[in-house]
Amino acid sequence: MKKVGLSYLLMDLNAATIDDDPRRDLTKRYESLLKLTLAKNMELVSTDSVCLKIAMESYKKEKITIKQFVRLA
Repeated sequence: MKKVGLSYLLMDLNAATIDDDPRRDLTKRYESLLKLTLAKNMELVSTDSVCLKIAMESYKKEKITIKQFVRLA
């Protein structure tokens, strides 16, 4: 993201809920983006999603796997 000059990223946490394609391409891209939030050089500035907060805390404390993180978030 820094290579293209991005400092912040705004995510719609409900994006995957509108995916009605049988291939679930939007959901797959959304899950990839969620995994990006776990990068060491990424920081969550703010969220109103309790699920995302719990998922990030659990992942950082090594209580859950990435797959569990995505499912919970």
